[in-house]
Formats: sequence, C-alpha cells, structure tokens
Amino acid sequence: MGNSSSAADGNAAAPSSTSAGSRTDADVATSRSAGASVRDESTIDTDITVFGATGFVARHVCNYLVASANASASASTAKATRSGDSTSEAGAAAAGVEEIDDTDYDAVKAETTPDRVDNKPDYEERGKTASAPSAALRLTLAGRNESKLREVLDKLTSLPEYSPQSIKIDVFVADADDVDALKAMAARTRVVLNTAGPFSRYGTNVVAACSSTGADYVDITGEVGWAGEMRTRFGDSAAKSGARIVSFCGFDSIPSDLAVYGAVRSLREARTKKKDDEQEEEAAATQIIQAKCWHSCFGGANGGTIATAINIPVDVNHMLFDDSTGKLRPVPFLMDDPFELVAPTKKNDPRINTWRYKAALAEWRNQCITLDTELSDFGATVSAPFFMGVCNAKIVHASAVALNYYSPDNDVEPFTYWERFLPAGLDLTRYLNVLSVIPALSYSLALAAITATLKIPVVGQKLVDLVVPPGTGTPDWVNEMGYSDVYAEALSPSAGEPADKNLVDRGTCRLRFEGDPGNLVTAQCVSEAALALVHNREELPSNSEDGFGTPAQLLGDTLLSRLVSSDVRKVTMETTVVEKDRRYKWERIGTVVAIAGAVGYAISCFW
Repeated sequence: MGNSSSAADGNAAAPSSTSAGSRTDADVATSRSAGASVRDESTIDTDITVFGATGFVARHVCNYLVASANASASASTAKATRSGDSTSEAGAAAAGVEEIDDTDYDAVKAETTPDRVDNKPDYEERGKTASAPSAALRLTLAGRNESKLREVLDKLTSLPEYSPQSIKIDVFVADADDVDALKAMAARTRVVLNTAGPFSRYGTNVVAACSSTGADYVDITGEVGWAGEMRTRFGDSAAKSGARIVSFCGFDSIPSDLAVYGAVRSLREARTKKKDDEQEEEAAATQIIQAKCWHSCFGGANGGTIATAINIPVDVNHMLFDDSTGKLRPVPFLMDDPFELVAPTKKNDPRINTWRYKAALAEWRNQCITLDTELSDFGATVSAPFFMGVCNAKIVHASAVALNYYSPDNDVEPFTYWERFLPAGLDLTRYLNVLSVIPALSYSLALAAITATLKIPVVGQKLVDLVVPPGTGTPDWVNEMGYSDVYAEALSPSAGEPADKNLVDRGTCRLRFEGDPGNLVTAQCVSEAALALVHNREELPSNSEDGFGTPAQLLGDTLLSRLVSSDVRKVTMETTVVEKDRRYKWERIGTVVAIAGAVGYAISCFW
C-alpha cells in the first residue's frame, strides 16, 4: 500500500485544506459534468501529483511547477502592493497632496506588449486576469523508490525559485503495479500528472485509478493505440466520477493541437464578427476542409522517449484488414485508425467512413516530401514529413470530430490534416524558396537512416541503451538553446462562393516556444495543463461524454491563455485571417521550374 510523507516545510498538508486556487467545494462540484458524482473534498490533500517523479522529463516538470508557483505568488504579492498603493494614492488625493509620476508609460508599453494581430483573442490578458492562486500549491512526488523521491525533493527545495510560502511538497510511494496504492494516490489529489513511460507498460493502472476516483489526469504519452484502449476500457467509470482524462499533453501533441485550434478559432471568430446575432451559430459551425502544420525546432531526445518510440508495436493485420469483417481496407491505416481517439459513440458511425479513409490517405501522402505554395509569396517551398506527424494527426482528427471542424452532414469535402517539417526553420525556408529542397532532402535521408538503424532487432535497443539509456537526456545547456516554432493554417470554403472557384478563407496561427521541445516545452505544456485543471477548472470547456478528450477539446482557450501568459517560459502566439484567397496557385510551378533551371545552369557552368 502506498504512503505519503512530510512536506518540505516539515508539516503534512491538512486533508481539509483548500486547493491552491481560490475555489470553493461548490465551484468544483458545479464544474463536473452533469450527473457525475462529487468528490469528497476532505480527502484531497494535494493539488498535483507527479507520478514517475524521478524520471528525466519529470525533473523539468517539477522545476517548472516550482518556478510557476513562485511567479504566481510574486504576482499576487505585487497585485496586493499595487492595491495598497492605490489606496494610499486615493488618501493622498483626498488630503490635497499631489504626487508626481514620472514613469515613461510609452516605453513600458513598447517593452511589455507583444506584437498582436487585431482579430486575435487576447489570450495573454485573459491568462493574467484568470483566477489566480491564493494559497501555496501543493505538490506530491510519487514513484516506487522513496529514497530517490527524497533526492528529488531535496533538489527542488534547494532551487532559488523555491519558497515554502508558494509551494508545499511531499512524497508518496506507489508502484505502477500496486492498484491499491495508486487508488489511494489518486483519491488524495486533484490532478495526476503522469510522466512514467512507456505508458502501455506503466500507465494503465494509473488511468484506471483516476477514472474510478474522479481525479483529473494528464500525461506526456505519444502512444495512440494505448490511449485509445484506455478510453474504451475506462470511459464509463470516468463519466461516472467526473474525471477529465487528457493524454498527449507534451510536445506531442499540444503544439499541433492548439495551433490548429487557434487557426480554426480565428477563422470562425472573423466570420462571426461579420454576421448578425441570429447567424452566430452558423458562423461557429464554419466547416474546415483542411488544416496543415509546419514545424521547425531544435533540441535533443531523451532515453525514455527513444525507448518508447522503438518499442511501439506495429499491428500489420489491423492496418490492412477490418477487425470486424476481415475485409481488406480501402486504404490501409498508418499504424492506427485516424479516428482511434474519437469518442466510441462517434468512432464507428458509418457516416464518417468516407472521411476516415480520406484522412488515412492524407496520412500516407504526408510521409512524402512535398512542394508547398502557402509559405512563400512567389514560387514554392519544400518540406519534409514530421517525425511525430503519425501521432499528432490522430489527436487533431479527434479534436476535429469533437469540436465540429467538419461534419459529414455538410456537402463539403472531408477534413484532412497535414503535418510538415522545415529543417531550415520557417523564416529561412521562406527565404530559400525552392532551394529549401536541400535541407528537406538531407533531413529526410538522415531520419530514414536513423530510424532503420534503431529498428534493427537487438542492435537498435543496444545502441539506445549505450548512447541514451532511459532516465538520461540532453544536458541543460543544450535544452536552453532549443526552441519550437509551429505555424498552422486552416482552410474553409469562402462563404457565398461556388466550390469550383477555388476560393478559400485561411485562418493561421503561429505558436513559438522557448527551450528543447522534448524536455522543456513538454514540461511547460503538461505543467500548464495540470495547473489549468487545478486553478481554472470552472473556466474550462464542458467535459466530454466519457471524460476522455484531447487538449484542445477539454482545455482549449484556458490552456492557450496560461501558455501565452506564462512568467516562466515565454510563448508567443500570432493569428491572421485571409478571406477569398485562391487555394491552389498553379502559376507558382512555373516560378519553381525557372529557379531550379537557373540554379542547375549555374552549377553546370561552375563545374
């Protein structure tokens, strides 16, 4: 059976204490889905439990939570100070005392206000004004080895950002195979943040415990098949308890999922502004026929991620043949059903079969090098397949179904998703134009060689264990140099225009993160997802029918607000909308041929 031990300040949190957010028991109860049972608040001793807290990524998660708690406490103190100053100023004014303010507000505004497109929701301001914590965040470090957990605790309490007034930390011993300990762990916490992978090996009992006790759950898995199985097995119990089970909260797949969500949201809001109040519902149902993400990033990979990737099972029979009828599929699945993560009540709806196989075909085509006309004002750029696109596509498709990006009842082409990689970065790729084929081809060949080597039986695993064994990863100085830049476009047929005119409205969203994607960006995304469930639960979208869902579906604007308003690591967001733009710009091909011909001629002359 698991057990918890004292917090860093020497006193265990009182079971009846309130959460770190300023929320009452009634607030929590009303935010649960209709008909769900209400948790006994007196049994909740901690806000966030990090399971697998001794792992490599977990270290960055815990560091982020400590820094975030400290920043929130500092912001609350500053707000209280400003409030006191305002009171003093009012008293001085009443006494007839004139105070001179020589602050250069124009300079302050220029320094602190990021560039923002006018039609973009003010996520940063919304995040700053959202319900802020009024008490210390309670954090629990959970895992099977108490001595290692205490080592992590000691390191956290020695951080310069640590303050016992802003965060209280304790430990809880629980093994991934100890069902009773995991239930006790989940019963005492608001949110379980799971970093212990491979999740198909260590995550199932954790999800079961959260689903049955009503604890919310987030993780950093990229294992689509496992996540789909969890929804099938534990959806009923999560629906009864009111738990929110949100997987894929790391670099796979929050940047892709939220970038597409932001692009769709900006497009729909632009249409809403142009319509009368009676037509707002119609604008909100704007049908999206395609979304596309271009990634550029720099960073390393940790041992646990690589070990999970090379050990993901490949069921060729499931890819090729229908499980129920045994017939050959019209289009083979790429690893899993494109709708693997969709709610069971919609997943097998025969109306979406045409959409399903168009989505599967797009996933296969997405594995090729492509010519893109969207990124350059003339000619075209070249992009490579993104190595995480196979996973991310399933999450975006699940969000598309849940958030009604597309409905099979509408007479428009089915929604498809593309995910691309720009090895030279977005801005340099635009400058290189068609010459971006050089980095795209080089990256693709290198990735194919590495993948083939790691897939060699025995040899691949031995190589991973030798170079980056589980529990290790890139050093901190490399992590700090990393970045992630995600640019998404969502297309919708232009209103009032015939389909054969090739005119679309484009909504775009660009998200830029600081730090190594697999470590620092992952830590930030999953930490903010957990904090949203703790501090902002009453502001979240409605829960799903079975408690399971994607980050965009169950966290949505609240998570975006927290990310762009983070005081720990800056995240920037830019959105635009272009109306009645031509979808295909075939004349660009002529420019591409001309540029390629000129380069080829120059090379031949040189040689």
